[in-house]
Amino acid sequence: MADAPDILTVYRDIAETVGGLALKGKAMRYTAVNGNMFSFLDEGGLCLRLAAADKTEFGVRYGTGDVLRYGSVMRGYVPVPPELIADAPSLAGWFRRSLDFAQSLKPRPGKG
Repeated sequence: MADAPDILTVYRDIAETVGGLALKGKAMRYTAVNGNMFSFLDEGGLCLRLAAADKTEFGVRYGTGDVLRYGSVMRGYVPVPPELIADAPSLAGWFRRSLDFAQSLKPRPGKG
């Protein structure tokens, strides 16, 4: 059985190839456009921010729920399961949906 892919490497590659983005942050790696964070990687794993319909579809397809951090629900975010981390083409498609959603949001002034 093959080893699981390194999640940071997968995340970095997807961000670069799909969105032409470099990861930001030191302790918590993340991506953002127009000041809107749309993905992050922390000790809890990789999470993507999706539009409501995409979030519902993702939850049904992968059996995921809400992302909880520090006792609060992170609205719009889904946890990426290990089987999707190992499936680069599918992960790229979901990352693209997340990026497209973030680009549709109102820019946040003074944010990168």
